Parts: sequence; C-alpha cells; structure tokens
Amino acid sequence: MSSLHRSAAAFPESLAREDYCAARPFLADDCSYQLCETKILGADQIIESYPAHGEVGPQKFDQVASESSVEIPGEDSAILHYPDTITHGGETHVHQCRQHILWARTGASPPSDMTTLRARLQD
Repeated sequence: MSSLHRSAAAFPESLAREDYCAARPFLADDCSYQLCETKILGADQIIESYPAHGEVGPQKFDQVASESSVEIPGEDSAILHYPDTITHGGETHVHQCRQHILWARTGASPPSDMTTLRARLQD
C-alpha cells in the first residue's frame, strides 16, 4: 500500500473507530458535504453530524455492517467508497456512497503529507 493510499485511508479508518477527534484534522475548515438535498457546511459541523448518523442505524435496522475502500485516480485526489450492508426483517440491502477528496499541500510537500481534505459525500 502506497503512502498516498495510507493517507487517504486514515480518514475513514478514524470514522470507523468513531474517533472523531482524529478525523477532524483531515477536513478543511470550508469543507462541505452534500447528502441528497441536505448540505452540511464546515468541518466542525460535519464531524458533529457523524455520531447521530452512527446511532440511527442500530436503532432502525437489525444489522448494519460498514466498510470502506480507497481508489487513487490521480496524484492529488482519492475516492473513498463506503458500502454499508443493512439487514432488517430478513431483507438485506447494500447502500453505497463515496467521497471525492482533494488534499491541500503547501509548497512541494508530497501527497503523503496530506494536511486537509476537501470532501464531498455523494449517494
């Protein structure tokens, strides 16, 4: 796994651990998420939205299994894939969303020295 791949994977890994303090530094202050008709503006607001989303699944469904994977299409971007397998009442559905991320770099820093992500979540 390349250093670029490891850097891109660190964000969803921190979210999977529900370590929101570790996830926050990856987001640019002006980051925005587009969730269907809802837009969340600002890194702090985005991070604050995660615990509520994590609590809803187990309350509404019998089982929710989340995964993530990273695709590196270029030297300064990545696509994070999030398939969630949801089971309820004997039925199973796989919901997939993805984040397109760009990282901000200063000077000639290599991509592995990612400082912030500008992310957009898409259903």
